[in-house]
Amino acid sequence: MGTMCHILQFIRKFHKHALLTVEIAKAESLIGKETLKQSRRDDRRDIGRKNEIFKHGIKGIKKITEKIYNTSKPLTEVKISCPCGLKWTWQDHASSLTEQGKEARTLTWIKECAKNLRTHSLRMTQGGMEIKLEALTDMLPLLQVTLNPPLDLGTRFLIYDIGP
Repeated sequence: MGTMCHILQFIRKFHKHALLTVEIAKAESLIGKETLKQSRRDDRRDIGRKNEIFKHGIKGIKKITEKIYNTSKPLTEVKISCPCGLKWTWQDHASSLTEQGKEARTLTWIKECAKNLRTHSLRMTQGGMEIKLEALTDMLPLLQVTLNPPLDLGTRFLIYDIGP
């Protein structure tokens, strides 16, 4: 009876082992089929990508990678609002000078201040006077030389423009 018991146990173990082997073989087969499917899908995708590159060149690469390379354009100019001159209003106090005398004295003063500036434009208006620069680097020297304006000129304002 003991031998028979051992034989039955062996058969059961062998049967379980055989069932496990069959199940493992089925799982490996299923994994193999899925791997083959995935491989074929990847191959088709690769073929599509290669065709896109062949048909459209660099644009095809952009399309398949879904990235746009080199979208930046070289800067040829930059336009920002920056100070490009000064403006003064006329002082509202009673001066002993006539309107023409006041303008002449102010014009002499500003010409003296602007003698070292490269290029500029000067304009007298009813409301005051303004000087515009063409070179932004002249702005600091202009600010420095115009710190003490004649009494006929009031407050100094910066003029902003798009440039340089």
